[in-house]
Amino acid sequence: MIPDTKDALRAYFLQKRLELSPERIKQASNSVLKQLRKLNEFKKAQNVAIYFPFKNEIDVTDLIKEKRILLPRVSKKNLIFSYVSTYDNLVKSKFGINEPTKNQPSVEKNEIDLIIVPGIVYSRKRKRIGYGAGFYDIFLKDYEGITIGVCFNEFIIAFKDNDYDISVDILLEG
Repeated sequence: MIPDTKDALRAYFLQKRLELSPERIKQASNSVLKQLRKLNEFKKAQNVAIYFPFKNEIDVTDLIKEKRILLPRVSKKNLIFSYVSTYDNLVKSKFGINEPTKNQPSVEKNEIDLIIVPGIVYSRKRKRIGYGAGFYDIFLKDYEGITIGVCFNEFIIAFKDNDYDISVDILLEG
């Protein structure tokens, strides 16, 4: 039975995602990248913020070959984005996620054309459940660029969202 609270949904679907095969992750990642590359919003974007995949997330890191890529790091309760031209100089955060070092220059929010937003699950209303700390909800609250959520199609579900949950502009599933 699928749980109904956000915390329980988060735990349930994170465990389900950890059980996905490498082949399923690769298939979904390739499908999402193919869809993304067809979008005019992506074609027009120069500065694209992504995430470094963690715990079997859809992998969009190949985008470094075609766009100016930014990755987030966490500073207190905030996401700070920095340009990266390679993934070789990343460090593990306290959450175990690869992120830019503190000495890499950060960019202002308005310099980011498009953000690819990770989530454990999404709804058809394009709302997400992440890891629960609220970093993306806080960052996206006044972000004016394009947001694109990516998700495994089996993790698009109905759930009760809150007023502070931010919808992404576009949801891609693989």
